Amino acid sequence: MARPMTIAEKILAAHAGLDEVVPGQLIECDLDLVLSNDVTAPIAIDECRKITDRVWNPDRVVMVPDHYTPAKDIKSAELSKRVRDFVREQGISHYWEVGKVGIEHALLPEQGVCVPGDLIIGGRGPGYGPRLVQGARKHQIRNRRRTCPGRVGQRRDPAHHRHDRR
Repeated sequence: MARPMTIAEKILAAHAGLDEVVPGQLIECDLDLVLSNDVTAPIAIDECRKITDRVWNPDRVVMVPDHYTPAKDIKSAELSKRVRDFVREQGISHYWEVGKVGIEHALLPEQGVCVPGDLIIGGRGPGYGPRLVQGARKHQIRNRRRTCPGRVGQRRDPAHHRHDRR
């Protein structure tokens, strides 16, 4: 009998077309959404433009300006404008303007953009651009168990967290 899978493993297995996944297994998944914010989007836009002129699916790319809006200075305003211009150019349907935006991780389910069981990828840094392009095409995602809060795959001793100290 196979070991029971966690909910994360079940979601990953379903999106990889597999009956089962295990921690450490390298899998390829179909993505439901690709998420970016006003910090990661400018980097993603640069990388996307190196590869192609169009995002893979404007209805499955989500851009949420929730870090620099409202803008605190000219540079922040320029970053927000760059994201806004890209959204318009690409016809991206999931974008919220200043005054209608919220925290990206809460906004998507609140607005009905995602539902339980969806596989969404967000990114930091240069590796994010290709995801705008390839999106729901196959992506390799390392399925790792999270032993405590932190980045996926980052393992920490729970004793390092203040609430666990005795």
